[in-house]
Amino acid sequence: MSAGTRRLPAVERVTFGQAKGWNCIWCGKLLTTGAVSAGRIDEAGARGLSFEVFACPDCGVRGRS
Repeated sequence: MSAGTRRLPAVERVTFGQAKGWNCIWCGKLLTTGAVSAGRIDEAGARGLSFEVFACPDCGVRGRS
C-alpha cells in the first residue's frame, strides 16, 4: 500500500539517497526499519527514469491522512 495522498516532489528535487531508498522522501531521515512505500516517481524523456520512493514510519502515517 502506498503512503500517499501527498504529492511527490519533482524528480529534480529528489536527492540521490531518496532515489536509492536510503532516505525518507518527505523529511530526509535515514531509513532503517519500518519504511513504507510513498509511490513512484517517473521522469519522461530519453532516459525514462522511474524509481520507487519510501517514507519513514512517521511521514508515512501522515501521508495517509
